[in-house]
Amino acid sequence: MHDVHCRNAKEEGVLISINSDSHSPAQFDYLKNGINQARRGWLERKDVINTRSLRELRKHLKRTMG
Repeated sequence: MHDVHCRNAKEEGVLISINSDSHSPAQFDYLKNGINQARRGWLERKDVINTRSLRELRKHLKRTMG
């Protein structure tokens, strides 16, 4: 996802999940790339779903998924 897409998602209220897209433990450092994209797209903690605790995530899913 590019930073422009992050910004568009934020403007529309769509939550983003940041991941490393790693295929081995050695690639886990790639997570930094996702974080940098999110920062360039002006995302904040509240815009990223996987910054939430399990309790917060469950509450959000119940509210949005029924």
